[in-house]
Amino acid sequence: MKQLLTFALMMLLSTGAQAQKEVFDKYEDTKGVSTVFVSKAMLNLAGGFAALGDKKLGRMAGKMDNIRIMNCEDRGLVEKIKRDAQAAYGKNGYEEMMRMNEDGERVVIYQRALKGGKSEFALFTVGDTELSIINISGTITLEDMKQFTANQ
Repeated sequence: MKQLLTFALMMLLSTGAQAQKEVFDKYEDTKGVSTVFVSKAMLNLAGGFAALGDKKLGRMAGKMDNIRIMNCEDRGLVEKIKRDAQAAYGKNGYEEMMRMNEDGERVVIYQRALKGGKSEFALFTVGDTELSIINISGTITLEDMKQFTANQ
């Protein structure tokens, strides 16, 4: 029984990451959708930006495990992706941290705790004709995100 409970818990913990990955994977090769994946290895190289004067980026890069970015400007696809992404963020342990609406563009930041003291942040931006999703995971904190996005 203990093994079954452990297995079920592991499946629940991995479902959240899988659900969001599926949204990116589902639309990755869709015409009108741009996606970017940046690995930990590439982010470690980006740590060198601190030496070039961008200390905020250099400090953040060392704390990140990966970044996924999706952008779509196809009005017909925006609604489909929006529904899929909201379904993924609406469950799987994500907590809404901030919501903003400015001139019809809505921005929501979600966060969820991962094992090992890590977190995942998702910046979800939707306008009438454009949608952007940025997922960042690693040992970053909400304070790191605030400092990084300040004055960008």
